[in-house]
Amino acid sequence: MSGCENTHTNGSAVTEEFIALEDFSASGAEQLSFSAGDALLVHEQVSADWWWAERGCCFGYVPSTFLHRRVEDVEDAWQDEEYFSSYGTLKLHLEMLSDRPRTETYRQVIVSNSASLRGKVVMDLGCGTGIISLFCGRLAKPAA
Repeated sequence: MSGCENTHTNGSAVTEEFIALEDFSASGAEQLSFSAGDALLVHEQVSADWWWAERGCCFGYVPSTFLHRRVEDVEDAWQDEEYFSSYGTLKLHLEMLSDRPRTETYRQVIVSNSASLRGKVVMDLGCGTGIISLFCGRLAKPAA
């Protein structure tokens, strides 16, 4: 059975969306089948192992270990890969260094705050071209 006939919900429970990690085939009328990647609304975490969930108009028990919490602010992995892998190419660095308004703005901000840099060790984490490190290092002049 599909579990679509059973629409029992706990009205006081807060629903939360989870994503299926792998396929699950129901072995009884009270269980809900789903495929990897499906979004399920969990209405009640009945036990550590079995939760009452909904997929579309279908309700049923699902194994909790087959699900993971949906994270709203997670970007697509390809965007991170595209962004970070581009730092390995000279083209991106040349493009950043050739952007005179951008580079000059960084320099002006650093120069206008140079008093707070004097005698300090400056660490530019995640620097792309290193230009900010160079500007800061020139003004900071830390003791060796």
